[in-house]
Amino acid sequence: MKWAVPVLGLLAVATVVLVRLNPPEVRYPHVGDVSPRIASVFTQVRNRIGSTAPEVTFRLIGDDSLHRLSDFRGKAVLLTVWVAGCGPCWAEMPSLTSLQELHGSDRLAVITLTSSSPERIRQFAEKRGVTLPPLSGYSTRLSWVHEPPGPETRPLIVLIDGWIPDVGWPLTILIDAEGTIREFAFGRRSDDQLQAALRGYV
Repeated sequence: MKWAVPVLGLLAVATVVLVRLNPPEVRYPHVGDVSPRIASVFTQVRNRIGSTAPEVTFRLIGDDSLHRLSDFRGKAVLLTVWVAGCGPCWAEMPSLTSLQELHGSDRLAVITLTSSSPERIRQFAEKRGVTLPPLSGYSTRLSWVHEPPGPETRPLIVLIDGWIPDVGWPLTILIDAEGTIREFAFGRRSDDQLQAALRGYV
């Protein structure tokens, strides 16, 4: 019995070390995991498929130049919405950069759009050693939609330019050369999935 307390103490320390070395995986919400109001916002965007994309205004993180979605009419646009603290978003960046290099700026505009500050994005990029696609922008044109209060609802839904939900990341919207929304997807996508989505549009 004299070994019981030291052994139990050692096991407790080992447990704490293991927990700290192996933190629980961060989960990013799927549509089924979010509140009905947020799911409704996703549905509203999905219902825009086949219609002209509303305008989006943003500034580039690189040089703070002002751009609009309509500036890229005549080429396909792959618009990805993300935030600085989203691990899957950072993991997707090399694929997005490769897509832009593969198809060229005359046929495709890969736009990454965030509501995070450009300073924070630059700090994260340097820390992670990630090169962002050339058309990586940020937006301060945000609006907030209130949800009815409840134990399982979030108090606010953030929208970029009044129509793009900024509540789950990465969020991808594919727009064709005529400015028509062709696809809406939520969650990180593999290289093959991204290539398949662009097939027929570039």
